Amino acid sequence: MELKESLEHLSKAVTQLYETIRTDTKTLLKSSFALNEIIQNADIPNVVVFADINNFKNINTEYGYLNGDLAIAKVGELILEFFVDKLGIDAFHISGDEFLLLFTSDVLEKFKENCQNFKDCEIQFTDKNGPKSFSVGVSFGIAIGDENLDFQEIKSRAEVACKKAKILGNGKFLEWNCEMEQNKLKEVRGSCSECDVAIDMSFPLSIKYKNNLQCPLCQKALTIK
Repeated sequence: MELKESLEHLSKAVTQLYETIRTDTKTLLKSSFALNEIIQNADIPNVVVFADINNFKNINTEYGYLNGDLAIAKVGELILEFFVDKLGIDAFHISGDEFLLLFTSDVLEKFKENCQNFKDCEIQFTDKNGPKSFSVGVSFGIAIGDENLDFQEIKSRAEVACKKAKILGNGKFLEWNCEMEQNKLKEVRGSCSECDVAIDMSFPLSIKYKNNLQCPLCQKALTIK
């Protein structure tokens, strides 16, 4: 009898452990572990959305890593409210400022409508100088799969679409198409020569990015050092 009870307690403990690691601690969305379980079971809806916080390195540089975590938590809260609770979408915090959403195509139009809720959400905090706030925007890349594509390929397409959407500004979404593959992005990394803010952005190769871009912080012509 004691052995049976011990095994039952062990089984419950293992179940609780798995439930814990399936949930992301920063956002209360599902974790990357939970996503891997779905991928391994090949139980993947046909719409994959890659979501990314705009200018996140900027936020960490200007307001500190603790407030960067606040921004991640706030975005997770909004994803729960507008996508998970309202539309029944599966949402995952996969790493850093990156999120992944999975759902079927019948929810796609409602999803697009709700993206506008992510335009300039406000993060409030207090430092030694008193109350402060900053705005956070999120961009979304959409990819629709079929039986000929594996998950990693669909996810890659969604990420490309997200990078393109970030060029448009906060709360924007784009759906992947063949032209995106043909018009590759130029990744710009480093720091602004004027204000030293960290730069990590992507722009189409079709523009002369060195002569046409502004620093997102100081708004001066962007030159990288």
